[in-house]
Amino acid sequence: MRERRLRRRVGIGAGVLLDHEPTAVADSCERGEEEEQHGPHAPDVVGTDDGQVHITRDGGENWNNLTSKISGMPNGSWVAQIRASKFRAGEVYVVVNNYRNFDFKPYLFRTRDYGETWQQLLNQPETFGYTLSLVQDVEEPKLLFLGTEHGLYVSIDEGVSWT
Repeated sequence: MRERRLRRRVGIGAGVLLDHEPTAVADSCERGEEEEQHGPHAPDVVGTDDGQVHITRDGGENWNNLTSKISGMPNGSWVAQIRASKFRAGEVYVVVNNYRNFDFKPYLFRTRDYGETWQQLLNQPETFGYTLSLVQDVEEPKLLFLGTEHGLYVSIDEGVSWT
């Protein structure tokens, strides 16, 4: 069995052993000033190229696999990006694509409770092409920008609708 490690990008720590190689990381360090608001134990979340999502709330001492809680996420899909909200503790967006399995549907999930429950934010007729990236506006928390294979989509209502 090959051992894989995720090494913390900043701060103190020797590394965290995970079962899967991470492809997307959202950690408390991305929050910048917001870390002060949410405290030093804001969640670190990692995703892998085989559809696994893990979270730690104690700086990497303990990790929980959240994959089974994300209803609608295809098995073996690629977690392309993870974004921790800069406005709300416990809120994380997960961008998933599955084009390697000839599934070109867009997938975007959000949790607001540290991964206990998840919501799919995309309705296929509204968005087209597999998802690549998400950005939350730096001043308006309801404003989201979604990049897909075929273009840019904007939501002004936290992902309820897209144009």
